[in-house]
Amino acid sequence: MVAGVSLVGTMTPAAQAQEKKKPDWKDPAEYDLYKPISQTQDPKIWLDALDKWTKQYPQSDLAEARRQLYLETYRQLGRTRDAFRAAADVLRDNPNNLFALSTIVGGIYQIDTPSAADLDLAERAATTILANLDGIYAKENRPEEMSDADAAKAKPEMRLFAQKTAGWIDWTRKDFARAEVELRKAIELDPKQGQVMYWLADAMIEQNKTRPEKQAAALYCFARAAGYDGAGSLPAADRRNLMSYLTASYAKYHGSEEGLADLVTAAKTKPLPPAGFEIRSAAQIARERIEAEQMFDKTHPERALWKDLRATLTTEGGDTYFETKMKDALVPRLKGKLVSATPAVKPKELTLAIENPAGDVILKLDGSLPGKMEPGGELEFEGIARSFTKDPFIVTFETDKARLTGWTGKTESIKKSSKSTTKNNSPE
Repeated sequence: MVAGVSLVGTMTPAAQAQEKKKPDWKDPAEYDLYKPISQTQDPKIWLDALDKWTKQYPQSDLAEARRQLYLETYRQLGRTRDAFRAAADVLRDNPNNLFALSTIVGGIYQIDTPSAADLDLAERAATTILANLDGIYAKENRPEEMSDADAAKAKPEMRLFAQKTAGWIDWTRKDFARAEVELRKAIELDPKQGQVMYWLADAMIEQNKTRPEKQAAALYCFARAAGYDGAGSLPAADRRNLMSYLTASYAKYHGSEEGLADLVTAAKTKPLPPAGFEIRSAAQIARERIEAEQMFDKTHPERALWKDLRATLTTEGGDTYFETKMKDALVPRLKGKLVSATPAVKPKELTLAIENPAGDVILKLDGSLPGKMEPGGELEFEGIARSFTKDPFIVTFETDKARLTGWTGKTESIKKSSKSTTKNNSPE
């Protein structure tokens, strides 16, 4: 909850002005009821005198001035609810009365549980301020002691306060779509408002059921409210709590905390998310991964075949499937990378990796392969399934060398050099 700012000075009870208007008093007795107000600065005495005056002269010609005195009295006494009601009475006399309008837009935050009527009144006051700022700061509508310079200085502050109040009212009503619009305007007027940024973030996240696309921008605004620590920021304890909430929400949405630190850094320097801002959701990442896998399977049918075989063989009925459907059958062409060869030179058995880098296929050949091949090379084969284990998952195939392609080992040729002996016959 926020407190209303002091946008206008203490209002003088207008004693001197009314004393000059003695013809307006119905009789001396009415003036005598008012006199204590002009002789003290004690609002308790004011209130007692006002109540007696109202009871004895309910139809006074000075009723408008009396309503303004009630407003000032309740404000001096700190009776927010009564001041709120008195301000509404003053606005019926003058809808542009600055003192009454500021009392309402500031006082609405002080009411513990504002009613719908309270919110409606505060909304009308905020709307009036935003639509007629120059008018309510005209001399006839502002306190007598406020100078032109003071009025010019107060206008921007009042505009900002009225704008955020308009957004807060919609947020309190749970009209989150409208609250988002009004609160964004307040942030654009002054981005150094941690509390308003929190309201904006919450208004956006609350629309998740109907507007899930707003969730990324909401996380950005939460990051701003939690990470910004300059003038106007939330208290440190609130920022820590909000950062914990942000961390959990971000990880749930994105699937991990990856990128969170960069998000907080960006939000500290730029208060609102840029156009087109997005954070890839866990669902989006999963969907993209599935689409990529499907595309890969489409262009690599041998890998798709292997995935299906593995999925089937590792289920509870995998052993039965292998014995009845797969054992001693020729499995179509598969592709894997060489892990090891036995023996290393001229091998008759190869270990290949299709999915598991440590190897998930043992390939037994009908004869020795030439030479030696370094691990990592890609081989393709067709083979007859002979056995398999579930843990670790390994399938053993037998195949002909003719059904294996990709082997690059070569037999080293051994050159034999012949020595010729030349006899030199030298004369004796």
